[in-house]
Amino acid sequence: MSCRSDIRFSIFLACLTLVMFASSAFALSQAVSDVELEKKYSQILGEYEMRMEDQTNILKIYVEKGALWAAPPDGRAITLEPAGENPFEFQAEDEITGVILINFLKDDQGEYTICQAIVKDFDMEMKGTKIKNN
Repeated sequence: MSCRSDIRFSIFLACLTLVMFASSAFALSQAVSDVELEKKYSQILGEYEMRMEDQTNILKIYVEKGALWAAPPDGRAITLEPAGENPFEFQAEDEITGVILINFLKDDQGEYTICQAIVKDFDMEMKGTKIKNN
């Protein structure tokens, strides 16, 4: 190998090392972010049995990739964004149903065990109760 090739190879290795370090740092910060979000939203994470008329579905609320998610049975998970003054009041946008408001409410014992979902474009409301913690 020539001296010039050695320098190029050294630069290539340095760049590769930098990219690997940056990727590791991002993954680590992402994990910390998920841990922080799980702590922040621990009261509402879990599964809710949602009822509307004669239909019952399970809605899963979880943290992943630095965001809070709601996953209905059809598998189209949506990201929940804070909305309003209540720390457990969220808004999401689904490409099929449009804007969805999701509120978590306290039960008679003061625990967040009630989930209310309002689909604005269809003027629908569903309520459910927590059946499983995360």
